[in-house]
Amino acid sequence: MVFQVLINFNDKKNKPLAVADSEEEFNKTTIRELKMKFKEKIPGGPDPDVLRVIFGKDPLEDEKTLEFYKIKHLSVLFFVLKMPGGGGGPEFRLPRSESMENIYYRTMNKPNPYPESQ
Repeated sequence: MVFQVLINFNDKKNKPLAVADSEEEFNKTTIRELKMKFKEKIPGGPDPDVLRVIFGKDPLEDEKTLEFYKIKHLSVLFFVLKMPGGGGGPEFRLPRSESMENIYYRTMNKPNPYPESQ
């Protein structure tokens, strides 16, 4: 028996992806290995480094196994592209002399009706 997962990528249709020939091999498959199998199935598909795999509502980590996440034969996994950006950037801070009100009214070219906050 071939153990498979159903993958959903871009077109909203679940398609089978053969993972292993035995349950033991299936359970020991890592998410990274699964991404590589996906890449093999989709010629010209995205690089595994830019793919995120989601099961339920949780993103999956590359080094973990299908068994760790309790993924079974014919479970549905969502493959999505990672978006650039996100956390880790510099934190934005206003100078002490500025307030959000002042910035708002200055960008709207209107006088600040709350002069005590200028």
